[in-house]
Amino acid sequence: MKISDVMNRSQQSDYVYKVFKNQRKASRDILIAIALGMNLDLNETQTMLRIASHAQLDPRNQRDAILIYALLHHLPVMQVNEILYNLGASIL
Repeated sequence: MKISDVMNRSQQSDYVYKVFKNQRKASRDILIAIALGMNLDLNETQTMLRIASHAQLDPRNQRDAILIYALLHHLPVMQVNEILYNLGASIL
């Protein structure tokens, strides 16, 4: 997958490019957006978060449960942000 495709699908513009080029450290939300943009499954996303020293997604947390649902159903970032916004949670 091309970095430009991941940038478009993750809705994170050139920040993703800088992460892939190791010019920026990605936040947990950026990594989750990248995972959604790359259509990673839940296990791959959890591994990516662990490797990056970020907290893994926890289904006991409402926001994380929404993100887990989104990963399992391969929802686009725009739709995930809409769900998060409607529930009063912070968007990616």
